Amino acid sequence: MANIDEFSSAIAAGGEGVEQARAAIEAAKATGEELIGQFQVLGVEDKVGQAQAIKEGLEQVQGMLQAAKDSLENLQNQTQALKG
Repeated sequence: MANIDEFSSAIAAGGEGVEQARAAIEAAKATGEELIGQFQVLGVEDKVGQAQAIKEGLEQVQGMLQAAKDSLENLQNQTQALKG
């Protein structure tokens, strides 16, 4: 039979997964920055613009992941409130 602590732990595991995804996105952004720099050195401005747009998309995803993490934390707090 499930209990409140198990429920809370399951929600926390979701938050940990979101945090791992955020770290992976951050690594992708860093790689993108390096690529943008290389494109700038080579003078291929169209590629710079395309890579910048991708990086901006990654930043949007990071924002969504932050919102998901915040929601999961709120749900975990609500779950803990079930104890009292």
